[in-house]
Order: sequence, then structure tokens, then C-alpha cells
Amino acid sequence: YEWKELIMMSVTGSFGNEFLYCIKPFSTEACNFPVDSIHRNPNDQNPSSQEIEYAKIWNSLVWNSDIKLFWKDKNSRYRGVSQALMDYFGLKSMGDIFGKTNEEMGWNPKEDRTRIDDANVLRKGEIIRGYRDQCLAKGVVHDVVGNKFPIYDDGEIIGLVGFFRESDKDASADGRNGRMSTDRVTGLMNANALMDLMIDYSVNKSDKNYGLIVLNSSRHSRVIESYDEEFGNKVLKRLADTILNETGQNCAVARTKDAIFVILMTIDDPDRFYALGERVKKALEGINEVDGNHITIRIKKATVMRTDEGITDENMYSTALAKVR
Repeated sequence: YEWKELIMMSVTGSFGNEFLYCIKPFSTEACNFPVDSIHRNPNDQNPSSQEIEYAKIWNSLVWNSDIKLFWKDKNSRYRGVSQALMDYFGLKSMGDIFGKTNEEMGWNPKEDRTRIDDANVLRKGEIIRGYRDQCLAKGVVHDVVGNKFPIYDDGEIIGLVGFFRESDKDASADGRNGRMSTDRVTGLMNANALMDLMIDYSVNKSDKNYGLIVLNSSRHSRVIESYDEEFGNKVLKRLADTILNETGQNCAVARTKDAIFVILMTIDDPDRFYALGERVKKALEGINEVDGNHITIRIKKATVMRTDEGITDENMYSTALAKVR
């Protein structure tokens, strides 16, 4: 038999009625097991029974466990991740991450910490246990705890392997600093979490440009008046899911109040930043039915970059918010 990789994804704008079905040969390279700890005769080309057993264990951990595993080469570029990690970040295939760095994935608000930890493992052979970090998954920042270990080949470090889990604090939904950090209606970050993240960006990304896209569904109060608050919450959840579908992996998304949503992202290309704002606005205004009821969505949008004249880390949000009132 031959392994195949199957991917099914919802077609944007079809509201779950149309799907794209893809099939391609499965890459077995992702399952290669680093056998640095297994001793064998270099002239023996046949795998030992121990190698076969370890490979089966590794394969099971990668594809069937709940462990968020990752492994990188000596340049700190991803060689592979487990299925649990792919699901956690919403990756569609191994190709979405293979050969990329954490910085290119845009997962870590505190990139310097990740870079230093990786360097200590890859250059010094340190074993890091219980490191604490933050990661951005599906628009929400999570506190995580993890471990990293070097991978050896004939005494030389050729990469690292690690895993992480959400910290107990994050999993309990108490958020950082003892405050709620998640919006109960949409599952996005709330205003508290957004402000915390913006502080992190101002401190840890001082050499980078970043921006806010603020979106206000200006007729949401009419939706509640025409139906009820329960239906209004369903509309908010639909708006949130639509935003996440457009923003991808490296944007943080929050609902700060009422029907106001905020996208926070680092900016390498301002044109891409502005284009994202237009694309999200168009997608939101394309929603005309929720739960069998006809609705009309009208979005007020504001975009603000850190490098804009008169903008500071402190007044970015208030400036953008004033434009969508």
C-alpha cells in the first residue's frame, strides 16, 4: 500500500456548504527518528530491532499523541512537528512550517527569549526544562511551559527536539496578571489581553514596526434589537471566526468591547497590512445570513501603524478606536 495525505478545507465564502478535497503522496521524512542514542555497527546497513522499535514509538508519538512536539535543525529551522502541534496552531500541512524559524512563523511575542534558548541548546548542549514562554495560536496568546533537548550525531549537535503545553494558569482561563484574558463569547483575546500583548510588543519588538486594524460592526445594536442578545452573540462568533479565517498564523485578534474587533500584527510590508484590512472588511460585510436569519453587516475600519506620525505605543489603540466610533 502507499501512504497518502488527505486535506479537506472549507471554501471561503461558502459558509460551510462547499469544501476543497486534496490528496497527495505522504512524506515519510517527517517521521525520521533521530537515532543518536542508539549504538550500531557503522558497517551494518540493516536497522536493529531497537531502532525499529524506537522508530515505531516515535511515529506513534508524532501522529497519535496529544504531545505538541517539534524538532529543528542546527540553524533553528523547523524540520517537523507533531500532529497535535499542527492542530494547535491550525497548520494545514508540514509544508507550512518546514524550514522556517519561529520569527518567520510569528508565533512568539518574545522572540528574543526563544532565540536565546535555542542557541543555548544548539551551541552549548544545554537541556532546558520547564521554560516559560508565550505563543500566538489562532489569534490568541497563550502562556506555555516546555522542554528542549539537543540531538546528537557522533557527538555533534545537529538539532534540537522539544515539546510544550499550556501552563496551568493559561488553561484555567485566569489569564496573565490574575485577570481574565479571553472573551467568553468569541474565544478571542479580550481588552486586558490585548493591552498586555501591546506592552510586550512595545518592549520586545522595539526595533520592529507593528500596527492595529480596528473593525466595528456598526449595526450590531440593531441586530440585538431585531432578534435578541443570544442571536447577537452568534453573530459576534461568526464575525470572529471570519476574521481568524482571513488573518492566518501571525496575527493576534481580540474583541475589546461590543462589536469592536482588533487585529495586531508586525509589519514587514505596509501594503500587505493595508490589504489585510480591506480583505477582512470585505469578508465581514459578505456575511448575510447567520443561523437561518438574514442580516446586514456594515464595518467601520481604521488602520494605525506604530511609525505613523503622531502615533506612540500608548495612543495607538485609542487613536484607531476614535476613528471607528
